[in-house]
Amino acid sequence: MRRFRVYVDTSVLGGCFDAEFSEWSNSLVQDFRLGRFVPVLSDVVAAEVALAPGPVRDLHDALLRLPAEVVSVSPEALRLVSDSSVQRRQPRARPGHAEHLLAS
Repeated sequence: MRRFRVYVDTSVLGGCFDAEFSEWSNSLVQDFRLGRFVPVLSDVVAAEVALAPGPVRDLHDALLRLPAEVVSVSPEALRLVSDSSVQRRQPRARPGHAEHLLAS
């Protein structure tokens, strides 16, 4: 049976250590550890996690040791993100948000 691939944003990793989101984020991480889902991480998340607190970096490293998938942002995707028409379609998006979407 094919397992679902789930893109893991930095907010999921940090959520494991935040009282408001820890129940859901830790539950998802447990599903990864049990092999129910395949975590999909990106070079965008890796760059963000490099600046995160130690426990978040450790969790990222632990997920990379699982059967995980790592995706990269292509130069074409970055050009698309910088296109002003894409920015107008995502007026409330935070900086860097579109890169996550294109990596997945």
